[in-house]
Amino acid sequence: MFHSLYDVGDLIGRGAFSLVYLCRRKETQQIFAVKVINKALCVKKKTLRDEITVLLRVKHANIISLEEVYESDQELLLVMERVTGGELFDRIVRVGVYSERQAAEIVTNVLQALNYLHSCHILHRDIKPENILLASGDSSDVKLSDFGIAKILEDEDDGARSRGRAYTSCGTDYYVAPEVLNGEGYDSKVDLWSLGVVLYIMLCGFPPFSEDENGLESVYLKIRSAKDLIRNLLNVSPQERFSAAQALNHPWIKGEYSEQPLSSAILEMKRFNQKRRFN
Repeated sequence: MFHSLYDVGDLIGRGAFSLVYLCRRKETQQIFAVKVINKALCVKKKTLRDEITVLLRVKHANIISLEEVYESDQELLLVMERVTGGELFDRIVRVGVYSERQAAEIVTNVLQALNYLHSCHILHRDIKPENILLASGDSSDVKLSDFGIAKILEDEDDGARSRGRAYTSCGTDYYVAPEVLNGEGYDSKVDLWSLGVVLYIMLCGFPPFSEDENGLESVYLKIRSAKDLIRNLLNVSPQERFSAAQALNHPWIKGEYSEQPLSSAILEMKRFNQKRRFN
């Protein structure tokens, strides 16, 4: 069925059990990306099915779109929206110049996506630079991607535990919220912690709580309004931590930011970007 509707083009990516190609819908000539998954090699079939379920439920300008799903005996084919701007930190390092204004625009996009997801009772649970994509090479429009460990809270089937909370310990080092690791359950605020870490790195060039914080005070003097937002996102108490809706109303998001280039952050981010590539 898929091959009767689409022409397949160049290989543009590969994973452990998948290949990603450009494809063109014959009827409209529109370009997409198709992820071709080898079912025999896929060891996390439930995770994959859960990701598909989430992506088919959501529709938002700042979330990568799953257009169609096709399945054969051997393969699962996911026709996805095509994005060409690359990963967030790669883009920042490549461009070489950006300011708090650009950072605020990007974070606003992510917050809008999270506000939508959380209103649908969905946790992303893996907010990190690799999963924040730019729609095109000259755009600041963000597409949140990789819903492989996303959770629909209303699907919680353990009657002994309270609804509206998740319990699986998951996520990525640097970005995972502290309550994810303590086993007592967590909610949508985990995504805000992770975004707080991303924002911190965007403005300072290195992660919070790291040994690289030598010049932190001089950086913070330049980003006072952003510092208040970061403090509210990185609050260790989930109850006191900002929600996405609260963060969207913060003065820094609303325009209280500097237009000056964040030159020192770019230099530090280059180091951090190289380090994470080799970890």
